[in-house]
Amino acid sequence: MAILDGPTPTADNAIEALKVLGPKFDAWLNSDAVTPRMKSIIDLMSEGLSLAQILDVSKEHLDALFVEATRLIQSGQPAKARDMLTGLYQLDPLASRTLYALGLTYQLEGDHERAGKIYIQFLALDATNVEGYLRLAECFLATGEPKNAVDTFGTAIALAKAGHGTAAQIEHANRMIDIAKSQSAPAKP
Repeated sequence: MAILDGPTPTADNAIEALKVLGPKFDAWLNSDAVTPRMKSIIDLMSEGLSLAQILDVSKEHLDALFVEATRLIQSGQPAKARDMLTGLYQLDPLASRTLYALGLTYQLEGDHERAGKIYIQFLALDATNVEGYLRLAECFLATGEPKNAVDTFGTAIALAKAGHGTAAQIEHANRMIDIAKSQSAPAKP
């Protein structure tokens, strides 16, 4: 299995899912199982508000949780950090730093496929982040996808040269490209 494998969603898939799940969701939403408070939260989320905004969780509180999660990563406890980051993601799914750190926890534990998928989500939110491309390319390399790794390291280099990164990132990407190319080169007899 590769990082980019999986079904590609289409508009038809979304329409079909809506046809099947829409009535069931509406029935649940109008049932006694949903309290007025739950309904108001769902209504606010449908307007585009995050749970953090709805529940009035302050930026300082979110920052403190993120700092604690990064401390756990740095102290070699990625699973504990992931638990905290998952909660942060649920509070604010558009916080790109949370997705990056979440991907890092999986990468540190060797689950490169899952980490790569999360880095792709991160890059959808922060498309010029060189570190995101470097981590994704490392995941491609670790999952035996050297061509994708070379291409992604190349993107990181281009972005860094365009002012979004550093010379150290370019140097790292070039070293890793050499490794990726050596993995994809045919063995010499």
